[in-house]
Amino acid sequence: MTIDARIERLLAALESAGAHPVSDAEPDAGSLTSLDEALAPLRLPEDLHRFYERLNPAALPLVTYPGLTDLEFALWGWRQHVEHEPGDPANPAGLFAFAYEGWNHLLIELDGAGVEPGAVFEWGFGGDDFKLRCVSFGDWLDVTIKALEHGDFEVRKRDGRAVVVVDAERWRLLARDRLQERLPHPLYGTETAFAEGEEDWPEHWHRSDALGRETPPPDATARTVAELLQACREGPSHATLEGRFMVLSLRAGQSTRIVLWDRSGKIDIECPSTISGAARLGMEGEAKVEVEAPRAGPPDGRLAIWATQVAEPNAIGDVIDVTVPQAVALIVRVS
Repeated sequence: MTIDARIERLLAALESAGAHPVSDAEPDAGSLTSLDEALAPLRLPEDLHRFYERLNPAALPLVTYPGLTDLEFALWGWRQHVEHEPGDPANPAGLFAFAYEGWNHLLIELDGAGVEPGAVFEWGFGGDDFKLRCVSFGDWLDVTIKALEHGDFEVRKRDGRAVVVVDAERWRLLARDRLQERLPHPLYGTETAFAEGEEDWPEHWHRSDALGRETPPPDATARTVAELLQACREGPSHATLEGRFMVLSLRAGQSTRIVLWDRSGKIDIECPSTISGAARLGMEGEAKVEVEAPRAGPPDGRLAIWATQVAEPNAIGDVIDVTVPQAVALIVRVS
C-alpha cells in the first residue's frame, strides 16, 4: 500500500470515529523546507516526508503515545540532541523524533548513512534502551489505523474539538505482533533493543551521527536582492541571485567589483578572479551568480557612490565618487 493510500485510510478512520474534521490539518510547507535544510545531508525517509507534505501532524485530531509533534518542535528537539553537552542523554543524530511526550520519543532512522532508512524506535530519557517498534513509518501508520478500525480508542474533547485518543497499551501489542511478522530486519536481524551508550550503538549509527553533526552546506536558494539583504541582517547568508549587472571597478588578476540589480533592489558584489565562471563576466549584461553575504550590509544594499535609486531593471544611477566601501557580498560562482 502506498503512503498516500495509508493517509487516506487514516483520515477515513478518524472521521468514522467522530473526530473533528481533518481539513484543519493543513500541511506546514515552510517548516518542512526548514527541516529539510537543517537535516542535510541526512534526509527524512520518503514515507514520513510525504506524510508531512500532506498533513500538519500536530493539527490532526489524533492522540497517540508518544504524540505526534509539529515540525518546528521536532526540529528544535533534534537540534538539542545534536548540540548536547558531553554526558547529557542524547540519541544519535541519525534518529529523528517525530513523536514526543513525557520524556518519551518515537524516533525514525534518517536516510543518508548508506543503509535502508525508516526503522522506528521508542526511547526515553534516563538510560532507556532504543527499542525497535516498527520497520517503517508506513508500518507505524498501519498499526495506528488498525487500532482505530478495531475500536481501540476513546473520543475526547480537547480545546473544544473531538479528538481520537488511541489506547497506548493496545497499540503496543498490535505493533509487537506486526514487528514479529516483519522480522528479520535487513539491518538489525532479530535484535530489537539497543543500549543508550554510544559504545553500544550499531556501527552505522556512528556514521549517521557524524553526518548529522557536520556543519550543513550553506543554503544557495534562489533569492531576490531584497530577500538576500533581509536574510543577511540576521546572519551569514548564501544564495543565488539573477539579474542585470554593471562593472564598477577592475583589479587585473585579482577581482571585479559589480553592482547587480533586479526588480527588488540592487547590491554591490565583489567577484574574485579565481572563482568558477569569473572570466565569463563582461562589463555589463545579465548574470546568475552564487554569493555569500557574511554580514549585514547597508539597509538597501546601495553603495555610497550611487546618486539615484534603480528606477527600472535596465537603468542605474550615475557614479559620483570613486571611494567605494567594502562589498556587501562575495561571488563564489558564476553560472
